[in-house]
Amino acid sequence: MMGQATTNEPRGLVAVGGSYSCRRAWVAVRSLQGKAKLARAMADSVESGALHERYGEIGDEAEHAIEVLGDRLAQAYQEAGERGAS
Repeated sequence: MMGQATTNEPRGLVAVGGSYSCRRAWVAVRSLQGKAKLARAMADSVESGALHERYGEIGDEAEHAIEVLGDRLAQAYQEAGERGAS
């Protein structure tokens, strides 16, 4: 659901419009969410050790990327709103 927040949406990613660039960004967010979820599942499926740690790192990196992208989208949305209000 583009432009609508759900409990799975990253912080700041509320009501980001429907432009082509925004749709691509949403696809990126969804892909990163899937990557993070898979990495966490893989980490849970292996015993402790190097693989467990690496999968955890991959999950952390994906979640960080989601936050960064979410913040940038929120900033772009806010700036677009400010331009529209003036």
